[in-house]
Amino acid sequence: MSAFMPDPSLLLPDKPSTLAALTHPTWLDLPYPGSWHVKSLWLCQILNTYEATIGFPYNSIFQRWIEQREHLPPLDINGSPLSLLIYNAQRFRESDRLQEAGWQPGTQRLLEQAYAQSLGIEMLYDTPLGSSSPGRLIVKRINGTFYACHPRSRRRVIEIIGRPCRLLTAPPNTPQEHPSSCPTADAATPADSLF
Repeated sequence: MSAFMPDPSLLLPDKPSTLAALTHPTWLDLPYPGSWHVKSLWLCQILNTYEATIGFPYNSIFQRWIEQREHLPPLDINGSPLSLLIYNAQRFRESDRLQEAGWQPGTQRLLEQAYAQSLGIEMLYDTPLGSSSPGRLIVKRINGTFYACHPRSRRRVIEIIGRPCRLLTAPPNTPQEHPSSCPTADAATPADSLF
C-alpha cells in the first residue's frame, strides 16, 4: 500500500458536512475505492489537535472520544461510517505530512531526473518497529532502463515506485571537504628557515 493518498473522491470541508455524511452515508455507495478516499478536513484537524495534546490517536480510542465529544451514538469500531472516515483521515494526514516534508511518490520520471542531474535519491524505509528511516540510493542506467541501487551495490535493485522519495541536493558519495590538519602551502614555513 502506498504511503501517499490520491486526490479525495469526496472532500468534506468542515464539521457540518462531516456530520451530515455520517447521518446520510450515501458516499459508502461510491464505486470502489471511492469510500476509501473520502477526506474530512475537520476530522484531520481534530486528529492533529488530539495528537498534539493527548498523544497518538488510535482509531478505536479516538472514535469513542469523538463520539462523546460530539454526542454521537456509539457505533461499531469496525465498519461503521465514522470508523471509515477516521481510518481515511489517518491515511490522508500521513500523506499530507510526507508531502509537506518534501517527499513524493517514487516514479520512473524521478529516476530519470536524478540520473540526468547526477543526483542520488533518498527513500524512506519502513523499520520492523513501525517507524521510518531514510536511506540513500544511487541511480544506474542499465540497457536504457533506470534503476535505484545502494551506493556500492552491483546487483541489488531497489523498487522505489510509489514509495516516499526525494532527490538529494548533492550527488551521493561526493567527498566532503574537511579542513586540513596540515598547514597549507601559503602558511608553510620556508625550507630555508628550518636549517
